[in-house]
Amino acid sequence: MVMNCSIKYSQIIYIMKQSILILFIISGLLLFGCSSDNDNGGGIPASGSITMKLDGSDWQASGANGIRQNVGSNTQISVGGSFVRNLQANEFDTVTISFLSTSDITTGDYTGQDSLPYVQVTFNMGTMDPQDTFVSKIADATITSISDTNIQGTFSATLELQGESDIVITDGGFNVNIMN
Repeated sequence: MVMNCSIKYSQIIYIMKQSILILFIISGLLLFGCSSDNDNGGGIPASGSITMKLDGSDWQASGANGIRQNVGSNTQISVGGSFVRNLQANEFDTVTISFLSTSDITTGDYTGQDSLPYVQVTFNMGTMDPQDTFVSKIADATITSISDTNIQGTFSATLELQGESDIVITDGGFNVNIMN
C-alpha cells in the first residue's frame, strides 16, 4: 500500500513556525501572566529574569540564564537575557552582563573599568549581528546574592556603538540560574 504524502516542505516549515510561535505565546503567558509581589522599581526581579529601563522604557527578558567559566585563576560569570521582537523576522533584543575577576566572584560592587574585577554590559537591539552590539563605556553592578546555582543583583550602564546615539540602562535587575 502506497500513501500519497502531498505535504510540501514549505507547509512543514509554516507549521513548525506556527508551533514555535504558539510555544512562545504560551511561555510568555506563563512567565508574565502571573502577578508578582516584586514591584520595587529596579530591584531584584523574579527568578529567571532580567529587567531594566532602556532609555527610560521598561524592558524585560523573555528568558534569562547565566553561565560560569573558570580559566586558570580567572572567573567569568555572564548573565544573559533576550526579548523576542518578531520571531518570523528573527528580531531579538539581547542583554549580557559579564563579570570577570582573577579570583572568585562574590557579592559586592563591580564597575566597568580597565582593572579587575570588572563588569561589562552589552546590548543588541533587534539583531544578533556582533557589529551591531552596544558596549558599556560606563557600567556599575552590585551582586547581592550568589551561590553555585544562582546569581542576583542590580546594574546600570551607558552603552555606545560607533555612529549611533548612546543607550542608557537604569534600574536593571537580574535573578538567574547559573550553569557551570
